[in-house]
Amino acid sequence: MELRLRGKYFHIHNKDEETYIVIKGSGYFQVDDDCFPIKEGSVIRVAPAGVRGLCNSSDEEMVYMCIQSKENSLEEFSSEDGQRVSATPKWNLNR
Repeated sequence: MELRLRGKYFHIHNKDEETYIVIKGSGYFQVDDDCFPIKEGSVIRVAPAGVRGLCNSSDEEMVYMCIQSKENSLEEFSSEDGQRVSATPKWNLNR
């Protein structure tokens, strides 16, 4: 997001929730009437009906990632779902 760029619009979703991850920079995030500061490392989850918007309040570029998924689509999280397999790494750490 460009320097000192104010959010141009607020939005909602019909079915999808969003997770925002701030990678670089700082600013403000608003969900409904709740406005709070965000910075590198901030993670914000917003339900579909949440009225959301963000802005860059700093003099440096703000970089963020937004992941959108169907609300409550993660039925469960456990390591039991994973299975260890035999594979040979292709990376060479001795360069």
